[in-house]
Order: sequence, then C-alpha cells, then structure tokens
Amino acid sequence: MFNLNFTICQILKDYDVSQNKALPELSKMCLDTLYNFMIAILTNNDLFIAACTRQFDEELLEIVYSEFCSYKSFEGILKLNYRRLWEDGIQNSSNYKKLSKTRNTNKGTDKDILDTINYLFKKDSDKLHFKYQDINSTEYLEQIIKEGIEFRKSNLSSHIKQYYIFCMQLLPSIIKLNINLMSQNQKHEYLNLRRNP
Repeated sequence: MFNLNFTICQILKDYDVSQNKALPELSKMCLDTLYNFMIAILTNNDLFIAACTRQFDEELLEIVYSEFCSYKSFEGILKLNYRRLWEDGIQNSSNYKKLSKTRNTNKGTDKDILDTINYLFKKDSDKLHFKYQDINSTEYLEQIIKEGIEFRKSNLSSHIKQYYIFCMQLLPSIIKLNINLMSQNQKHEYLNLRRNP
C-alpha cells in the first residue's frame, strides 16, 4: 500500500498535461514527505511520524484545494492557513458539495474519504501541539526518557490504509487523470497500480 502513494505522487509530478500548474510542485512535496515518512517509520518515534503524517495530510489537502478552489499559485497555496485551506476553501467549494452525492464502493461517499484526510490532519496537528494531553512539556520529555516513544502500529496501519483509499479511489478523479494523455511509462505504472493494489 505504501508504494502506491509513491507511485501515484510520481505520476502526478510528471503529469504535464494538467491545467493545474501547481500540481507538479505539490506532488514533489508529497514525494519528499513520503521519503521522510519512511525514515520516521524506521525510528518508530511517535512525534516524528506524526510530523510526517501531518505534513502529508496537509499536502494532499493542498492538491485538492488547487483543483477545487479558485486557482492560486503554488506559493499562494503554501501560505494558506487551515481555515482558508479547508473551511473557506475546500469545504466551501461546489466540487466538495458534489462529492457527497458520489458513492465510492463500501467506503462511503467520496466526501467521507476526503473528510477522513482532513480528520487525520487535525488529529496529527493536535498531537504536534500537545493538545488534549494532561502532561506538560517537561513531563512529556521525562516520559520519553523513561518509556521511549513508540508509534502504535495500529495507528500507523490505519493512516497508511486511509492514504491508500484516498490516493487510489478519489485523488485520480479529483485531478481528472486521463490515462490517454499519460506517457507510456506513466500509463504502465498506473495500470499496474490498478491491477495490483
């Protein structure tokens, strides 16, 4: 499942027929974050993994914003705060409202799939900002020294599964990927993803 995210981001980075001029740069950022994510998994450090997943969540939302909302430059998209990105942007767009009418197999509506990415973004942001924790920073550091920080495998597995569902089932339609406009290499990789998820 994890390889799929790399492959789809690579295809998007090189998908030069898209009208969305921010797509290649946003996709490249996703790839860079996925490489960091792999390193974070090896460390098994809760905070490092949360930082990478939060960054990836945000980058996926930025790709959606670049498609759903009035076009902004790559630099303009990066300057958006959460409210402008999600609440005033994606959630307020007519494209988002159309998603609630599209059923995507047994995963709920397309809107549910996108809302899950937003939920992960908020959850990971809260973790990075120590929201909803009963301990202060000093106690947290003491806990790290005594017990270490290990990311629960079930949480990691859940994140990767949600990314898989989003990248495989929803993102191609949001980007309007057209297999007939892909290079031979892109087409081969994309069809492989579809056949062997």
